[in-house]
Amino acid sequence: MITISENAYSFLERKALFYSSRNRLPRIILIARSCQGARFAMCFDHAKDGDELINYREINILIDKSILDVYQGFELDVEQFFFAPRLLIKPIYDFRGCDCSTKCNNRGINETS
Repeated sequence: MITISENAYSFLERKALFYSSRNRLPRIILIARSCQGARFAMCFDHAKDGDELINYREINILIDKSILDVYQGFELDVEQFFFAPRLLIKPIYDFRGCDCSTKCNNRGINETS
């Protein structure tokens, strides 16, 4: 369901250790869906009803079960963004299609990447 590169694992491990004292776990969240694909981010949060807990080595990651059902898992990596590392979250199945009603001319297009 989830694969994490060694660089991303090291990045997440440090952050997870910091937030563990506040009983917060890493959570993958959906930011937006568009014709260019879904965009995801990670925050650190408390567990909620409807969450799926994914264990990857020493890190537990939260994700809403409905998001996991749609995107079927994730690949995590990092890239250097200017002077700081940035986490990249790529879904296994990327649903492409707007969730807007008027922003673009491609409404209703469903492609997989």
